[in-house]
Amino acid sequence: KMKALQLENCVSFIENVPEDDLPVFYLLAKAYLFPSLYEGFGLPILEAMASGCPVITSNVSSMPEVAGDAALFIDPTKKEEISEAIKSVIENKKLQKELQKKGFLQILIA
Repeated sequence: KMKALQLENCVSFIENVPEDDLPVFYLLAKAYLFPSLYEGFGLPILEAMASGCPVITSNVSSMPEVAGDAALFIDPTKKEEISEAIKSVIENKKLQKELQKKGFLQILIA
C-alpha cells in the first residue's frame, strides 16, 4: 500500500522501540494517535501527554476517562474521522498548544 501511494519516503514503521527511548519519540512527534477499540487503562495516552505530545484517541472504552478533556477524540472505526483529526492537529498550532497544556494538567489528576 505504501508503494502504491508513493509514501515510502514519508512514512517509517518502527517496531520494538525500547521503553527508555519512548520519551524521545513522544517529544519529536506532532501527535500521538491511539485508535484502540479496547484498552484496559490506556497508559500510552498519559505517557504521550507527559512528554507534551498532543493526543488523538478513541472515544470508546477507557480512553475518554483516561484522557479527560486533554485529547482529540475519534471513532476508531472511521478512517475519515481519524485522518481529519490528524490533519487538524498537525495544521493547527493553537490546537497543538491547547492539547499539550491540557495534557500536562491531565497527567496530574489521572
